Amino acid sequence: MQLFAATGNTASQRVAEKAGFQKKGVLRNADYIRTGRVDLFAFSPVPDDLSGI
Repeated sequence: MQLFAATGNTASQRVAEKAGFQKKGVLRNADYIRTGRVDLFAFSPVPDDLSGI
């Protein structure tokens, strides 16, 4: 399971972290939005936080 958020989208990054995901790295020029190419942060779940799922 992975989650991706644009590096400039701090609200999505906070939601991911509150949901138990941990930032793992940056994917350069990984997505396209209206204003052009953007970098994405890749998030993976923290195993200890998934024990209740």
